[in-house]
Amino acid sequence: VVGTVALLPTIGSEFMPRAGQGQLSIELSLPQGTHLDRTEGVVRNLEAFLQQNFDAAIKHLYARVGRAGANTGAAEVLTDEHNAVIHVMLKPDAGLDAADLVEPLGRELAGLPALETSLGRTSAPLLVEIKGRDLTVLSGLAEEVAQLLTGLPTLSNVETGIGAGRPQIEVIVDRTRAAQHSLTVDAMGAQLEAILSGRDAGQLQQRGEYSDIVIRRPRLSLDELAGALLDGTDGRRVRLDEVATLKASESPRAISRNNRMRVMTVSAHLSGDRAFDQVAAQVQAELATLDLPPEYNFAITGEEKLRQESFENLRFALILAVVLVYMVMAAQFESLIHPFVILLTIPLAGVGAVLLLLVLGMPLNVMSFIGIIMLAGIAVNDSIILVDRINQNRRAGQALATAIEAAAQSRMRPIIMTSATTMLALLPLAIGFGEGANLRTPMAVAVIGGLVTSTALVIPCFYHLLARLDRLR
Repeated sequence: VVGTVALLPTIGSEFMPRAGQGQLSIELSLPQGTHLDRTEGVVRNLEAFLQQNFDAAIKHLYARVGRAGANTGAAEVLTDEHNAVIHVMLKPDAGLDAADLVEPLGRELAGLPALETSLGRTSAPLLVEIKGRDLTVLSGLAEEVAQLLTGLPTLSNVETGIGAGRPQIEVIVDRTRAAQHSLTVDAMGAQLEAILSGRDAGQLQQRGEYSDIVIRRPRLSLDELAGALLDGTDGRRVRLDEVATLKASESPRAISRNNRMRVMTVSAHLSGDRAFDQVAAQVQAELATLDLPPEYNFAITGEEKLRQESFENLRFALILAVVLVYMVMAAQFESLIHPFVILLTIPLAGVGAVLLLLVLGMPLNVMSFIGIIMLAGIAVNDSIILVDRINQNRRAGQALATAIEAAAQSRMRPIIMTSATTMLALLPLAIGFGEGANLRTPMAVAVIGGLVTSTALVIPCFYHLLARLDRLR
């Protein structure tokens, strides 16, 4: 048992089993202001590449260019013309997984300048959250973290949450000069809104229906906007660049916060068969080498956080299951020693579960942990049969050694048959058939391995050692 516990770091652990994915999503983002035709051209070229190289394996290919929503105003329709998403569904019998497409697609997309891409089957399992106050500092730290993660062979498709910002024009008002022309900041904002967004001019009735009338200027360049005339309260008109400075800049698309702290994320997918907790430990060691400014810190979240929380809850569930089984048997046997003897099969069951997972190269995950919890109720059944028979023989007047020997001879066959039928029933799940087999297999493997080593062969020995501590009624 002690040796098995020492093997747990070698086996490793993960949140959920890695299931083969037959779907792939490709998110494309060209520079802001890219025309819809240009975005569509990039998508068509990528579709042609997929059909040329993987046509036999692709079942469906679906692309969306531009904004996802349909109910948008006229001013919002063109805001996402530079974005596109391509969904690829593979045939079940193609012999390819979505991971097999990531590398060739990455090489193809690397040749397109000023293009941001995201290749993912699902959300990235590994997330590094960097917390701080200044977005510029967070962006620099995110780039450093991304470079560190890119150098690890166990990770692939490393991405940052920075992205290109939205272009904007900052109007920096000179309040002194604006006051000289009888202009306030609020008045300037209202007039600029009318110049850029238009002004309502009533409604038009046509065939019993009303339509809004908006008077809007043609799209202005930066120089034309600087020369826009503003009306002061004294009736005079003044150019915008006489009372304000115009500056082109970029604004972040989104600002994420966690516990009132700004957060920048770096995501990565796993590459290879190494256990997830071992990869997370490697990433933690690499991040420890970074020199973070004061009040800035990082945390590994994503599936690693879910794994830690789930394992903590499952450990509590396992302890609770053992306690409940002990209470039921203590009431049934009217003894505190006999239930303890029976519960000794649970550590032995854990030994078998861990060893079989190690032999098959499966890390410990939520599903296999659930299988171990099931063993707390399944593995004790054989021991209950044997201990109950020993007690019956002792009540019949047999000596302790004779009662144990007779019980083992009469109950060994049904015990072996019970365990064998349970293992054979779980064998199809362990082999894995159909969709979702990767989720069911670890649970079945854990139960089968536990039943192999939780046989009642050692129970007679423990019963003989502890029998003198309990007086049989």
